[in-house]
Amino acid sequence: MNIDCCKLFLNYLDVLEINGYYKAERLSKKQKEGFKNQRELLSVQTEYSSGIVVEFFSNTTSVQFDYKTGFCKEAFAYFDILIDDEYFESISCSNYNYFKYKFEVNFNNRDKKKISIYFPHSSSIMINNFKIDDNSSFRYSESRKNPIVFLGDSITQGYASLHPINTYPALLSKKLNMNFINQGVAGAFHDFNTLDETLSIKPSAVISAYGTNDWSFIDSINNLKSNIEKYFNKLHKQYSSIPIFIITPIWRGDYLKTNDLGTIFDVISILIKEANKYDNFTIIDGFELTFHDATNFDDMVLHPNEDCFKVYAENLYQNIKDKIIKI
Repeated sequence: MNIDCCKLFLNYLDVLEINGYYKAERLSKKQKEGFKNQRELLSVQTEYSSGIVVEFFSNTTSVQFDYKTGFCKEAFAYFDILIDDEYFESISCSNYNYFKYKFEVNFNNRDKKKISIYFPHSSSIMINNFKIDDNSSFRYSESRKNPIVFLGDSITQGYASLHPINTYPALLSKKLNMNFINQGVAGAFHDFNTLDETLSIKPSAVISAYGTNDWSFIDSINNLKSNIEKYFNKLHKQYSSIPIFIITPIWRGDYLKTNDLGTIFDVISILIKEANKYDNFTIIDGFELTFHDATNFDDMVLHPNEDCFKVYAENLYQNIKDKIIKI
């Protein structure tokens, strides 16, 4: 059976062919350049396959494909397989960079089913030679239009979640029964150059969750205010007719610390003041979304673990479920 790899992907902006392999992109070239100009090391994170899903309907008893990883520095990465939206199995992703590997998963029945394969959020994945059983039924999944776009840093990208299905963008989107595009990039902060006004997508909503890295990397309150002001202005112009949710920084283990910029609450205060300038912006209090206990953060400071992500997603869902108009 001839299966077009490009038609299998969900939650992407574009699909590139690279030496016979197919890679779903979640960020545009312009956005990648914006992140790279923030800090060179961010360019690796922009290539990770956060939020990318392969999905189709079939009664096959096996799925196979070849894959390669791009440069990756993470210690773990998994493919998560769902059957009819229920967890089935996870398969470890080999992370030796640029080698060729074989993915294979087997099922114990020939019932027709929706098969969803979530790609690792901590690795860059390219695939080819996608195969199912001969003479099996097959239908591409129809991508639900107008996804939610998630903008943010490592927390949005999914760091400290062992499995891609347990990142808060994936959990929230499943609750809403919507597709999503995860544009979170670890280490990033508010920077209008990471937005691309030429994107053709029309989201149902945008969720922006920056601020914790601003506190760590921006050197003055005036620069912070300027960055946020420019970012919000461009974000509003790009998505002026849809709901935009601004999540202020979530609880972190060192939230009482004061640095050269001030406290994390100084960052939150500026975010609220700037967001209040726009009618289609809704402010979400990040401190109300997660536990306030370091044991629920994988590094005891910053990144929520999977249990904490589940609470994050549920609380965020309750905050926005009635405000999203599915187009």
